[in-house]
Amino acid sequence: GQVWYIAGVNAEASARKLTIDLSAFVKKGEYVERYADNLKDQDPDYTPQLRITKPAAVNVTMASNGGFVIIK
Repeated sequence: GQVWYIAGVNAEASARKLTIDLSAFVKKGEYVERYADNLKDQDPDYTPQLRITKPAAVNVTMASNGGFVIIK
């Protein structure tokens, strides 16, 4: 099978919100893994099974000077 990695980096001093279209990789109801910097203290935050309900509009908030990785 194929594994996809979707990543983002925020080099700004404040948190940044994005809406990402994952419909090319994920169908409604499927699960992905998510790694991200915690918004509060930037400790790693891991979600092993994040259910995608709207693949064309996945909301992501990146911590200041942080980032995320979504794995499918």
